[in-house]
Amino acid sequence: ALLLQQARDEAMTSGTRIAFSAEKQEYRFWQAPTGLTGKPGEADKTWQPHPDQALYKPRTLAGSIIFEEMRINQQPVDKQLQKIIFTPSGMTLPFHIMLSEGALRIAISGNAIGQIEVDKGPSGS
Repeated sequence: ALLLQQARDEAMTSGTRIAFSAEKQEYRFWQAPTGLTGKPGEADKTWQPHPDQALYKPRTLAGSIIFEEMRINQQPVDKQLQKIIFTPSGMTLPFHIMLSEGALRIAISGNAIGQIEVDKGPSGS
């Protein structure tokens, strides 16, 4: 969750669009090249791996923790194609990420004004 907050903050301070994607046990951060507006129809391939590979390098979750579910704007996403996008304005589509390890669940949620929260509620939904 802290890296998501850092990406949100960097997008606002640098004026660039930064994205997060995840699948199974891996996650990574992306940066939009100058001029990418995020409008529908723009090719996904225009996103590049984030240049700060010290902080935003591709990572693997520890142990048997997995990304169980990811929703953007309340819709399930194809984790290989869709990204959570942080914009320079600080606004983003609401998102929900569910991490799991066996019966344990942790939810990370973000709202439209960029607030990110972690819910370590009881097992199950």
